[in-house]
Amino acid sequence: MLHYFAGFAAAVLTGLGVGSGGLLVLYLTSVTHTPQLDAQMTNLLFFILASSLATIWNIRRKRIYYPALCLLSATAILGIIPGTLISLYISQSLLRKCFGGLLSLLGLIQLCKNKKK
Repeated sequence: MLHYFAGFAAAVLTGLGVGSGGLLVLYLTSVTHTPQLDAQMTNLLFFILASSLATIWNIRRKRIYYPALCLLSATAILGIIPGTLISLYISQSLLRKCFGGLLSLLGLIQLCKNKKK
């Protein structure tokens, strides 16, 4: 039952625009003891589904800025190959630290942006 609640909570937070991906990975690695790479893969699949539905929703409401959509999609696709190759050759421990560092950096950037406003 806890797994369903965690998935539902992550989906709601994603719908609200909260970066719930980090929360889902934390849940999977800490509570269910899922290996880091598997947790990140699960999170990526969850994110792809959620963002695809959000994109369709916003296309129907004509809220999409297509130049940004194309640029972000192209760079994401280009990053898939090196990201996958790197993840195959580094340890779970280093992968976990890199993921945590990235989340911390993104959080810090958001805090700094909000202070300027």
